[in-house]
Amino acid sequence: MAADILSQISAKYPAVDYAVVLAYLPSSGNPPRFAHPTLLPDGIESIPRRFAISHRNEWLLKQADYVSGFMDHGWGGAARYLLKAQRQKKSVILI
Repeated sequence: MAADILSQISAKYPAVDYAVVLAYLPSSGNPPRFAHPTLLPDGIESIPRRFAISHRNEWLLKQADYVSGFMDHGWGGAARYLLKAQRQKKSVILI
């Protein structure tokens, strides 16, 4: 969902660019299909799969000035991530 919205925004505003940050190493039989470049956080290959999304999100918070996200309830991983971004004084954009 986020990649689709960012694709629409970057089509309308060419100065806006983005990359998709993956949480898992892509398998050779199932490569990611995104129109924009993909990135992997440093050290992701050594993180157990069940912790990969949290590791990716922590890496993103360290890199980002702006954070966008979608949540429809105040609990769970997305809510924790967005609250942590707010506590770190990041500019948070709710989708």
